[in-house]
Amino acid sequence: ASPDHEWLGTQLRFRNADGQWGEYTNLRGPAGPQGAQGDRGPAGAQGVAGERGAAGPRGLAGAPGAAGERGPAGATGPAGPTGPAGERGPQGIQGETGPQGERGPAGQVTGSCGDGVKAAWEECDDNNTADDDGCSSQCKAELLKVSAGSEHACALRGDGRIFCWGANGSGQLGDGGTASSRNYSSRVKGITTAVDVSTSSYGHTCAALADGTVKCWGDNGSGRLGDGTSTRRTLPVTVTGLTGVTQITVGNEHSCARLSNGTLKCWGTNGSGQLGDGSQTNRRTPVAVNALTGVAEVGAGSRHSCALKADGTVWCWGRDSARNYGSNASQIAGLANVTSLAVGHEHSCARRTGGTVQCWGHGGSGRLGDNSTSSRYPPVLVTNMVNAEHVSAGWYHTCVTMTDKRLSCWGQGSDYRQLNGSTSERRIPYTSNYVSGVLGVAAGNNFSCVRTATEVLCGGRNNAGQIAGSDTTSYVTRPKRISDLVSR
Repeated sequence: ASPDHEWLGTQLRFRNADGQWGEYTNLRGPAGPQGAQGDRGPAGAQGVAGERGAAGPRGLAGAPGAAGERGPAGATGPAGPTGPAGERGPQGIQGETGPQGERGPAGQVTGSCGDGVKAAWEECDDNNTADDDGCSSQCKAELLKVSAGSEHACALRGDGRIFCWGANGSGQLGDGGTASSRNYSSRVKGITTAVDVSTSSYGHTCAALADGTVKCWGDNGSGRLGDGTSTRRTLPVTVTGLTGVTQITVGNEHSCARLSNGTLKCWGTNGSGQLGDGSQTNRRTPVAVNALTGVAEVGAGSRHSCALKADGTVWCWGRDSARNYGSNASQIAGLANVTSLAVGHEHSCARRTGGTVQCWGHGGSGRLGDNSTSSRYPPVLVTNMVNAEHVSAGWYHTCVTMTDKRLSCWGQGSDYRQLNGSTSERRIPYTSNYVSGVLGVAAGNNFSCVRTATEVLCGGRNNAGQIAGSDTTSYVTRPKRISDLVSR
């Protein structure tokens, strides 16, 4: 190189007249020594495609092509022979209901009420059109009787069935159950032909049947059920050796039956001579009441029994708080022309011809109705009572139904037992304004029930469900209907 030339790397430069350096192009200097191999550079760009080569030999045949479209249908051929019948098609839609046809002529109603033949439309037919005989004037079943004990009650229907409610600790409801009480009416099992029913104050019940026999159930202490044992029964059992019975009554712990021949038989407890057989021996089967015939009605109390004879006289045996009658029947002085009888816990009453009433025995709480609380014997006349029709004597109170079908009571009034909405003690009769159409009454211990032709109404204490259908912790201050007695 010279002062005007120099190598810059591999490039020869020159200096021009202005003293600026320039570079020679396309001049290669002399080859230097071979350097070491450098790293491989990146791939060059793809070259331009060459011209198309000549056609190769023919390839193998391809797979079959897809089917072509379906051509038009050919002309219809001649009809073939008729094929077999096809299956039945689905049912068509039902058409609209046509207009109602004209009513046909009325059918004939056979029979008539009171002809003695029970027609399909009648519940009963007793060959008359009278009421209060079990079959009403419209031939509907009636309630014949209601009976009230200490804490349970029973009703007899005209079809011979019995329904009971209240205390059941001894099985005295007769439905086979063991519940201590029932707050609803329950049908006595196995009895369909009853003609009378009576409830006791000490847990047993008896019924007279149409065939003249008697069945009892409940407590059987001292043999009061009459089946020869002292075993408690929750279902009715037949009293041994009784036939021809027309009426039944039960006291606290004994029972008596009137026979169709006018005699009496009694059984059960006899500590006060209340069986009337001349002894004080308890009897588990019936014994005859001594020397008593012509009996029209019988009643049993706590420790005494009384009978009304057909001649209008009254005879009693056993004892009450006012008198010891003895173990044989003796006539009650001062009573004549008696038409019905009521025997209570410790007192008794009799209705006389004309509708007056006389009572005797324990007079506590004014239960004798003579405006006093004194015990009386012989019988005293009930004050202001002249139209009595039926009498019932309870433990401490007495009630009567009157000819105008109203109710009047006297004696102890606690627990609202007199059905007049009051707890006041009454020493003379007091008429209730809460019931009407009354055909019968049953005075129990601390409650009472009345009967109409189609229903029973009760009021008073309800500790054991004796007012069926009500709260058993309360008193029922006004008479309440006992449901389901005529509808089942």
